[in-house]
Amino acid sequence: MRTKKMVLCALMGALLCVTAPFSIPVPFSPVPVTLATFILYLTVFLLTKKQAVCACLVYLAAGMAGLPVFAGFMGGFSVLAGPTGGYLAGYVLLVWSGAFFVKCFPKTFIGRIASLTAAMVLCYLFGTLWFCVQMQVGIAAGFAMAVLPYLPFEFCKIVAAASAGPKIAAAVRRAG
Repeated sequence: MRTKKMVLCALMGALLCVTAPFSIPVPFSPVPVTLATFILYLTVFLLTKKQAVCACLVYLAAGMAGLPVFAGFMGGFSVLAGPTGGYLAGYVLLVWSGAFFVKCFPKTFIGRIASLTAAMVLCYLFGTLWFCVQMQVGIAAGFAMAVLPYLPFEFCKIVAAASAGPKIAAAVRRAG
C-alpha cells in the first residue's frame, strides 16, 4: 500500500474516532444519532474496499481496546456486545459493500445515492437483527425503534456524502 493510501486509511479511522463519540441520544432507543456513517460514506469514495475495511477496523479496535470512541464517549468490548454492537460491526459491511457499489453503479449523483443507500440497508439489516436479539424484541418493534426514526438523518448524510465524496476524492487525487 502506498504511503498516501496508508495515511488516508489512518485519517479516515481517526475521523471516525473523533466524530462518532459526539452523539444525540434518542429517548425511546439506545441507538443514538452520530456522524459516524457520514464519515463511512465518505470513506467509500476515498479508499478501496480493503482499505475502507482497514480504516473501519482501526476504529473498532480502538473502541474495543477501551478508548472512548463509540457514541456517547463509550469504549470497550461491552459496547460491541450490547444492543448497538450490530450497527458497529455492520460498519465493516457498510464500507465494504459501499466501495463495491460505488464502483458498480453508474457514476451519477443518483447512482451514488443508490450505492450508499444499498450499503446503508445492509448495515441496518445486520444491526437491527442484532438489536432485536439483544433487546428481545420482534423485527417490527426493532424496525420502529432502531431504523425508522433514523432514516431522515441517514438520507441527509447520504445526499451530503454523494455530493461531497467524489469532490473530496478528486481533490485528494490532485494533491498527489
